[in-house]
Formats: sequence, structure tokens, C-alpha cells
Amino acid sequence: MGGACNMQCEYCGHNERARAEPLERIIANIDDAARLRAPSLVFTGGEPTIHKALPACIRAARDLGFSAVGIRTNGLMFVYPDFVNRLETSGLSFIQISNISHAQTAFDAAAGVPRAHALVVQGIENALGAGFDVSVAMRVTRSSFSHIEKDIEFVLSAFDGIRSIVLRMAGFQDATLEPAPVQGMEERLPGLMAACHARGVALCFEPFAGVAPCLFRNPADLLHLFRYPAAAYFPKPPLAKKPGCADCPLDTLCNGVAGEYSHEAWPAHEGGVPQRVAAAIARAGVLRKAAPGSGSAWTDHAAEGHALTISERQTSSGESEINECILRTNYRCNEDCLFCFVDTHCAGPSDDVIERSIETIKQSGKKISIISISGGEPTLNPRLEEFLDMLRDVNAAEVCLQTNAVLLSDPAMAARMAAVGVDSAFVSLHSHDAVVSDLITGRHGAFHKTIQGIENLLAHGIFVYLSHVINSFNYATLPDFVDFVGANLKAAPIVFSFAAPHTDEIMLGGAIPRLSRVRGPLKSALDMCLDMKIPFSGLPGMCGLPLCIPGPNLRYFPDIHLVDQDSLQGVMHKNAGCSGCSLNRWCYGVRVLYVNKYGDAELEPVRISGLEPRPRDMHSRMDFFKSFFTQ
Repeated sequence: MGGACNMQCEYCGHNERARAEPLERIIANIDDAARLRAPSLVFTGGEPTIHKALPACIRAARDLGFSAVGIRTNGLMFVYPDFVNRLETSGLSFIQISNISHAQTAFDAAAGVPRAHALVVQGIENALGAGFDVSVAMRVTRSSFSHIEKDIEFVLSAFDGIRSIVLRMAGFQDATLEPAPVQGMEERLPGLMAACHARGVALCFEPFAGVAPCLFRNPADLLHLFRYPAAAYFPKPPLAKKPGCADCPLDTLCNGVAGEYSHEAWPAHEGGVPQRVAAAIARAGVLRKAAPGSGSAWTDHAAEGHALTISERQTSSGESEINECILRTNYRCNEDCLFCFVDTHCAGPSDDVIERSIETIKQSGKKISIISISGGEPTLNPRLEEFLDMLRDVNAAEVCLQTNAVLLSDPAMAARMAAVGVDSAFVSLHSHDAVVSDLITGRHGAFHKTIQGIENLLAHGIFVYLSHVINSFNYATLPDFVDFVGANLKAAPIVFSFAAPHTDEIMLGGAIPRLSRVRGPLKSALDMCLDMKIPFSGLPGMCGLPLCIPGPNLRYFPDIHLVDQDSLQGVMHKNAGCSGCSLNRWCYGVRVLYVNKYGDAELEPVRISGLEPRPRDMHSRMDFFKSFFTQ
């Protein structure tokens, strides 16, 4: 809101005589942010509380749909109760106090305001008393880090209800200030994290401020210090990276380290931060989903727009039949996968909508390859067995339950699914490592329940194939996953897909790796599947990969099919060279949102004279997998 400020901190360039932003420009900026559908808005400066139009700007942000509106402030103005009340009635919801210290005299001198420390303390107390969500930022330099324990203990003792303490690393832009030492941070921060946690306060680094996990020997000890807001509108200044950073599972999140740290040893850099640590940081630190009621299509039109999806195809004889009916019985889920596109906040379709959808399927009059019962997690619907029973007389080659199988760890439930006519189960399993799997799905203990659910389904004669979504936290261990499936899950077929960036938030949320990084591990995994006689599919599709990524070997694409290229406009992308690729007619290309971030240089045309793939014409997916090695 302009550069004016009512403090004169020695390390800051703002001053009381600086120009304030005109109201018209502020309102225009708010409107621009609203167009991005940002879930929250923060006013900053200078010092935003001295701008006379602040209450009006807060109201404008609320009127434009922001679910949370905050300010970054030095807190001086909050000493006035009437001012606090004005901001409260305007719709302000959260506050970050820009700086605080235990040392009153030093704080007053640095601020250039008499009794500044006492005034800020009173302002924080007033803000907390008014019910605001309050966090405190601490500037961390080599000098201030020497007494950081006292600063943090002061905040924990003086204020009841502080949400978080943010470590704002300083010294990078000011030659007179040195950054805090890495070794000292590694030794002392775990204890400070524990002290904060014991008081219900989060301690974290300011996002994208120049401190990366790989600077530390044991980044697992500092997991919750790292925050990576994923929204496209969050500023991420480019910092120093090393060539090997591309191998790190956090490469899509991390913007590197500050120049002052770039010459230090990066102990966890070689080979990248371990997958378990990377997945834990992503789970704890990524702002991934918009708040409930954000006005998404899922929320507004869930029942009408998403309950039933029907896709058709032409058989080799020219006959039209239904390829797949996807019936979503609910959108709630007992997991929360980092890359999932389903809005689990929205209301699921009503029973009437589901019953009408089933009637639509019955009246289609066409052969149906597969009816997929999906969600969310369909086993959470209390009427699931009734709905399945209604589908018994439908002319479908296969009725498939798309599930994470967590509730099917109960043998009785697996038996009931077989009893009501479920032929197959498409089970989500995104890692062979229990820790990584649980971090990806967001549910502790889910991995073991899913494995038990798979065993129960197989025991009751239900055919199982696995959904394995390739993402930043499992791509490097794709061969290990194949080995696990062969040794522990009776060589169940695997449907490989690639985490799809349906929104900017998913694309920038850290779960989407570079295609070129996936190529090597994926080809090794596919070769292992062929050697171990594990059927697989999924790569030629909108949720698959450009066919040039695994390469031109047609044995990697057993489910290849011609693609209506016109249907891809606006969603998928191909580069200038794709038109000359031998696989162009069979390839979907890459998601537009992926290209917006990474470009399309990874797409390299395959040129093989006379290449003509021969698709398998199978009536059901189950038959396709059963006959995989007999064709």
C-alpha cells in the first residue's frame, strides 16, 4: 500500500515521508488478485495501517470473494482499541507482526520510536483479544540468531494464542548483515521447534526466503520448518540452484538457496532430498486446495455435472458401444492425495441423482465395456451395495469398484462387494514404501490397510488391478514398486498414470516432476513388468505421458489407440515438431498447465518409417489384462 512507515528501522528502506499508493490503484490490484481466484489476500507496505483507506480496502477484498484477508504490520497502530475495532468490522481475519524481540532497549533503538517495544506488545495483545489470527515474524541474522532462544521464549511466554512464529532470514540484501550459520541452525532449531510445538505454536521459515532442506545434514529433523505455498500467484524469487537439483523430489517446489549460502556444502544435495523427507515436507508445507465453498464447478454443479460420465468408442467392426460409464456415488474421501483433482469439500450427488444415473445406464441399449463405481471413495457411501445391486441386469462386461481399499481391509465388506456383483477393483497404490504412501495419501496407516484390502478382494474372487500415479515422490522408485507388486501382490496388473495438473495449484504443488526425469525409471519399470509378466497399461491417455517420453518401443504401449486430435484443444499441447512424429496420431501430448511452467522442449518427435501400431480390441479391461501375455 505504498512505502510510507511509522517506524524508521535501520535495516529497512521505508520511511514516513514515502508516497502512499492511490486508492484506485489498490482497488485495481485487489481486483486483479480476485481474478486469479486467490483464497487469501495480504496487505503490506511500508506500513499498511497508516493508509487511511485500509478499512475500505479490506471491505473491498471481502466483497470480491476473498475468504481470508490479512495484513503484514509492525503492530504500532493496534495499540488503539478503536482502530482494532474498525479493522475487525471491516473483515480483517489475520495479522502478521513484522518483527519482535525480547530486547526492549535494542528494539526501541532499531525502530527509531520511543517505547516502540511496549506499544507493539500492547498491540499484539489487543489483536489477540479481538480474535484475530496472529503470527509473529522474526528477522534472523547471524547477530540476532545468537539470542533467538530468548526471543522465542519471550513470544511464547508473553502471548497466549499466537498461531505461528515465522523466521524471516535476513542479511542477503544488506552487506552490513550476515546470515545465520547453517550449522548453528541445525543444532538449535529442533529444540526450538519442540518448545513451540509444546505451546501449540508453529515455527517455520518464511517461504522461498533462501533456506532449503538440502543445506542441512538431517533435513528430517527440520521438516515442519519448511513451507511451500503452491499458488500460482505467490511470488517465488529465483535463487541459486545446482545442476543436480533437477534430481531432487522437491525441485518443483524449492526455488533454491540465497547466494550467501550457495557456496556452503549442501549435505543433502547429492541424489536430492530423500523421498520420504520430500513427501513429508510437501504434505506439511504445501498450500494445495482452496477453502470449502470457493465456488468451483465441483461445488456448484457436483450432482448434475459429475455424477455420471459416459464415453463411447467404435469397435473394429464399426459398431458403436459404450467404452466406460463412470458413476460417482460421493466426493468425500478417507484419503487426501496430494495430486487429486476431486474437490472432496463439495456435496456429493443425491440418492435421486445416482438412481437416475443408473437408469440412464440401463436405458442406453448398448454394450458396455465397463461400469466404474468411483468417488471420492465410493465405499464411504452407505447405500453402495444397493446401487451395485441395481446394476446387476445391465449389459456390462465388467463392473469395477475404483477404491483405495482402506475399508475393504474388513474381510466382510470385501465379501459383500463380491456378493453384489463387483467383478474387479481398481485400487490406488502409489508407493511400495509405507511411509511415502501414507504421506502421499495423507492418512497414517492407510498403506497397510490398502494391502490388506487387496488381499481380501483377491480372496473373494474379485480381479484387482492397481492405479499407480507417477509423481515427484515415487518416480525414482518405479522399478522397486514393480518388484514389490511381483513379490507381494500376485503380479497384479498396473495402470500407470502421470499426476495431472488440472489446476495451477496442483501444477505448482510439488507433486508434478519433469517428464525427462521420469523417463529412465519408467522404462526400467516397464521392462521389469515385461520380464516378470506383470500386465500394465495407461501411458497412452490424457492422464498418461507423451509417447516420446518412454520412447518408440511399441511394447510400452499395449493399450495404444487412435486419438481425436481436435478434442485435445485447450487442454493438451503438442509442439511444432509433433506433427512430424510417427506416433502423433496415437498420442495425447502434454497438459497445457505443464507447458506453462516447464515449456515443451522435452517433446521430441519419433520418426520410424512404416510405424503402424495395432491396438488390441478387447471388450473389457479385465479381459485385456487376463490375456496380456497370450496375444
